[in-house]
Amino acid sequence: MSARPLVRCALGAILALCASAAPARADLLYIGDSELPGVFTGSIEVKNVSTTAAVVTIKLTNTSPSSTLYLTGLAFNDPNSSTKGNISTVSSFSASYSPATGQNFRLIGGSTGYVDGISTGPFGNLDIGASVGSTWHTSGIVTDGLQTGETGTFTFNVTGTAMNLLSAANIMAAKSTSGAAGIAVRFRDAYSSVNDKDLAAVICPPPPPPPPPGVVPAPPGLVLAGMGFGCLVLGRLRLRRK
Repeated sequence: MSARPLVRCALGAILALCASAAPARADLLYIGDSELPGVFTGSIEVKNVSTTAAVVTIKLTNTSPSSTLYLTGLAFNDPNSSTKGNISTVSSFSASYSPATGQNFRLIGGSTGYVDGISTGPFGNLDIGASVGSTWHTSGIVTDGLQTGETGTFTFNVTGTAMNLLSAANIMAAKSTSGAAGIAVRFRDAYSSVNDKDLAAVICPPPPPPPPPGVVPAPPGLVLAGMGFGCLVLGRLRLRRK
């Protein structure tokens, strides 16, 4: 299949999500990055609780081929517009892990009121995030991050204005101070200076549904390969800066 139908499909999904602005809705986008060394899949979901409150949930799975490369940080941008959503406070933050084997992320960005306080290197500054240390870059213990095969679910309860209009799509489309896309992910190696910074600017196909009862599912390798191919094709569209 050519990349063009997949591109139209992804853009259509974004437009559909942006067009929906009814209260008490939830928007979900599947995201990922397939360029080495750090590789991940995941999703971003926004649940609109009211006009002043929303829940942003970012799920990330480290799928890097190197078992020593840990996912140690993530950050995203507030769309910062009354027509899309204007986050003023992260009222609470929580993280859960699968499997839970000693990961430890903390909320970052609050020292500057969740406005441009997270430096992500070539991607500029973002607003809100989580890291194994007090900064997105090099602080904290690397092995407190997500190792290959591990998944982290990061939940940000946010308050502000026009929260009923906040969506996964407009967070993805928000620009950092350098003009990059709205979500960045950090990888660090536990035993060397190797690191990687990725933009989660790729809209991936959703994972396949579970098979009907009595049907033998496809081998996991084939499923992951299919998802990776979809991310790789769509990834050609994004602007990648390192």
